[in-house]
Amino acid sequence: TKQEDPDGSLAALCASIHQSFLDSEFTNTRLENALFLNMSLYQLAIAVLRRSFPKSDGGMVMARFAKLSPVLLRIGERLDTVCPMKELSDLMGLSEDSFYRFFKKTVGAAPKEYLISERLRKAKFYLFTTDMSVAEISKLCGYENSSYFSTLFHEKFGLSPSAYREKTETLI
Repeated sequence: TKQEDPDGSLAALCASIHQSFLDSEFTNTRLENALFLNMSLYQLAIAVLRRSFPKSDGGMVMARFAKLSPVLLRIGERLDTVCPMKELSDLMGLSEDSFYRFFKKTVGAAPKEYLISERLRKAKFYLFTTDMSVAEISKLCGYENSSYFSTLFHEKFGLSPSAYREKTETLI
């Protein structure tokens, strides 16, 4: 649309690619046209990607993740235990409320949601790579109640842990 591409460069690039495709059907210069099409597609991809990135400074986002890295590391090391919000906020030297807002803005999820997501990601790995029971995996991922674990897993992935294991085994 004109709002997304005010100078019309994407439209012109698409028209050029289209015309080159049409030309290649009626000439003997297929290699030349193929190279031109390839180059044009790369230009189109670059133009689309440039317009896809947020207008804000990417360096700022990276700085936020760098500041958050000790917290993410701690969560990753202790997926099987509870990481109190106070402990995580102290790692960054922030109040619990400030930490919560910073984490959510940076990661896109609340700390508890992130922890659950990481635990379930770890569970998927164990289900795929081991023969451990669902109850054993549940405990390894920080859930004493395997029924609760199975419910969370099903909500997140649309399959029970056992069904996920069966599905991945059939793929192999």
